[in-house]
Amino acid sequence: MATRSDRKVSPVTISIVILAAIFFSLVGASGVYTDLLWFDQLGFSGVFTTQIFAQVGLFAIAALVAGIVVWLALWFAIKTRPVYVRQIEGDAFSAYRALAEQLRRVALVFLPILAALFAGLAAAAQWQTVAVFANSTKTGDVDAQFGLDVSFYLFDLPFYTFLVGFFSTLIFFALVLA
Repeated sequence: MATRSDRKVSPVTISIVILAAIFFSLVGASGVYTDLLWFDQLGFSGVFTTQIFAQVGLFAIAALVAGIVVWLALWFAIKTRPVYVRQIEGDAFSAYRALAEQLRRVALVFLPILAALFAGLAAAAQWQTVAVFANSTKTGDVDAQFGLDVSFYLFDLPFYTFLVGFFSTLIFFALVLA
């Protein structure tokens, strides 16, 4: 009977997976290219490229921050874990400890990358909030209750709310993973 490690992946299966990846990449790229042509036809290609650069930049920054935070949390958790006394060879838990040690190494690489991808996607979706904050101007109207310019509520507060939510979620998941 063939075990899972004895089975080999068929070249046809690999080809189908590669062709499917190419197909879905081309479908996604065609949508972006169509949007670029549309904005260019209207004379607003700069608006579209600004949107793309803002999304890519936010993705990169958020992914980098999230990856570093989760990696540091996992590294700290692994370094400060309790050290088990090595038992004799007949110990029932020695095999589990060896497996856990291998999983720690994989988790230290895989989990920060996964967290970085999700955080980058979440931040890239908020590109309009960041763009509005970066290009905000004062309205000249003052809030009667707190004495703040109304532009704070229009431009600054949504950005600060996004930052608080992003970092709260990031710290929560980093602590849970650690």
